[in-house]
Amino acid sequence: MKRTFLLILFLNFVVLSVFSQEFTLKSPDESISVKIQTGEHTTYSVLFKDTQIIKPSGISFLFSQAPPLGDNMLVLSENASTFDETWQPVLKRFEQIRNRYKQLKIELQEENFPKRKLNLVFRAYNDGVAFRVEFPKQFGERNYVMMDELTEFNFNSDHTCWSTGSGTGHSILNKQQKLKLLSVTRIPIPSEWWKEEVLLLLSSLLSS
Repeated sequence: MKRTFLLILFLNFVVLSVFSQEFTLKSPDESISVKIQTGEHTTYSVLFKDTQIIKPSGISFLFSQAPPLGDNMLVLSENASTFDETWQPVLKRFEQIRNRYKQLKIELQEENFPKRKLNLVFRAYNDGVAFRVEFPKQFGERNYVMMDELTEFNFNSDHTCWSTGSGTGHSILNKQQKLKLLSVTRIPIPSEWWKEEVLLLLSSLLSS
């Protein structure tokens, strides 16, 4: 009886380890690391010089006519790549700008019905991290209405930040406060991290 019990525990451990996977992406100079966890929950975290600055943060979405999407995801494939180019900006603040990063694309699918898919694309630069979520075309012509995005940014501490509110014309009202006091604000959101280091949280719609 004792041997049977140990065997069951071992089999359960094997199934769990296959379902839950962790991926690590590092910047070209390896000063920044991104850890992505898939399985029961989909999360990411960010480390700078071995110090965690973004604690595990969830990625999920709510839909009006379908279950939430982001938990209990299986990995279909992963693809790592590097990119390095130099280009000349129109505004001559810098003569040249180097666009260099490492990228990791992870294709996911729900374990259960309706088995929807999504792709996570993370990029690690020497001075920051970027990520986006792609929804590949699926289910023919059926449309899903997204009600909310529940992507989290769990900072390692309650930093001082400068939030931007509404203003008139070209004026923007800036308010200094702690991160936990933020409710609704515009981005970018600069926050004081350590000594002269500043974190900048922003969003952008880019096709590539």
